[in-house]
Amino acid sequence: MEQNQQKIKDLETQLKEKGQNLEKLQQTIQLKEQELLIKVQTINGLTTQLQQEQKEQQEQQEPTRTDSTQLSETNKEENQIENDKKIHYLSDGKTINLVAVYDKDTGNKVKQTNYRPDGKIISSIETYDKDTGNKVKKTNYQSDGKTISYVNEYDKDTGDKVKEISYQSDGKTISVIIEYDKDTGKQVKTTSY
Repeated sequence: MEQNQQKIKDLETQLKEKGQNLEKLQQTIQLKEQELLIKVQTINGLTTQLQQEQKEQQEQQEPTRTDSTQLSETNKEENQIENDKKIHYLSDGKTINLVAVYDKDTGNKVKQTNYRPDGKIISSIETYDKDTGNKVKKTNYQSDGKTISYVNEYDKDTGDKVKEISYQSDGKTISVIIEYDKDTGKQVKTTSY
């Protein structure tokens, strides 16, 4: 009988140790996921920076325009406005850089679609509050222009980032949510999935 009770106590001790080990593993996994998120964000930032540098190199190779008043009639179409939509082209005058949509009543920008250097694949979509003009959401896409990489949400009154949601490679499954204090901008909560 005492032997059985001792075995039970030993098994309970082993179970507690395994539970503690499991908690440590879960914490390690969360830390690794956060590190991975930071690395993904760094890669996304470097990709954006590389694209910007490539864009600048391309613009340097092509003739630049000195003053908007000197644009020819065809070059004026570079920033055409149509139905409260403004299309910005790269310096070649053909490749779309971004499309901005404005509220008819307030004149504030309500949406901006940014394109990759090819002018066809969407890089990100930004939405703005029509009254304040502040950015409220930015959805960043993977290289295919369709699959969501991550979404940033902003306070409509201040324009400060309040939430960042990163997705797994499928673009649907959330991997991490980071929340920020809207007054201080400091990270207040991280939830990993």
